[in-house]
Amino acid sequence: MMNVVFDTLKASWERFNRISRRHDGEQERSKAKTKIGDTFENDPDEPAITYSLVAQLSLVVLSSLPLASLSSTNLKAVQQSLVDFRTDFVHHTLSKSVKAIKKPGNIDFWAGEVSTVATLRLLYALDVSRNLALPLETDEKLCKKLLELAFSDGILPELNLELVHHSLDQMV
Repeated sequence: MMNVVFDTLKASWERFNRISRRHDGEQERSKAKTKIGDTFENDPDEPAITYSLVAQLSLVVLSSLPLASLSSTNLKAVQQSLVDFRTDFVHHTLSKSVKAIKKPGNIDFWAGEVSTVATLRLLYALDVSRNLALPLETDEKLCKKLLELAFSDGILPELNLELVHHSLDQMV
């Protein structure tokens, strides 16, 4: 079950990331050159919203896993999978998202901000879930990038709130 959640979330992120990269490369092109029917395939907003919804559902599923009923051996394996997922996917995704948002000349980064908010919420849920009881892990380089982004002008209020929330959580 857990691997299905991981794979679905990763696939949703990859779709958003692929379309977002393609969109960045086509920003110079005129919208008149876009084929009819191809508009949504090149627009990163829809996959960002999809990723956000999948992340929200994933955090509900992951934080509700019945870990208390597992043997100690299985519990350690599941917790290690969750720690690996947090490090390999969540931290990596946040790092890429921050880099994309801060990219010079990026005028259309709403989708990147929405996906970053979703990933920050997922990280917070993994970090504070009493049911999962994961050891805290801090990526200092990522924390610095996130804190710098919190002081940027023009970002979504939701993103600013999550960035401050994450920064305060790391201080405790």
